[in-house]
Amino acid sequence: MIDRVAAPAAALPERKGEMMKLKWTMNGVTFNRSNYRPVIARFDNTTCWLSLAACTTTSGFRAAVRELATAYGAKPVELKYFYDDDNQTETNVVDFMKLYSEELDKSYFIFRNGKPLEVEMLRKPSII
Repeated sequence: MIDRVAAPAAALPERKGEMMKLKWTMNGVTFNRSNYRPVIARFDNTTCWLSLAACTTTSGFRAAVRELATAYGAKPVELKYFYDDDNQTETNVVDFMKLYSEELDKSYFIFRNGKPLEVEMLRKPSII
């Protein structure tokens, strides 16, 4: 069973005219043409990592993460490959997707994981 949390665009802060500068930590991720290696990201040293629930290039993933980070007001964004050779690098990973509702005429993000997830987890700092 997959638990889902939807964050409607209405709940996202308006950022018109205000371009935020994101600080990227790349950890060796490259954006070469046709690079389809799975990448994960996290914002502001959060406890969970985010992955896109679709097969995409690293450049496409970066664009999706940029949009999500801007919508949630994150400034530092850390990227890394999901697999290092054959080993999975992280276990606390949440998939996200951006969907569009014709009824509401708005876009919104959904997050899914095998465990219940609160949207606040995206902004919760990790404890070291």
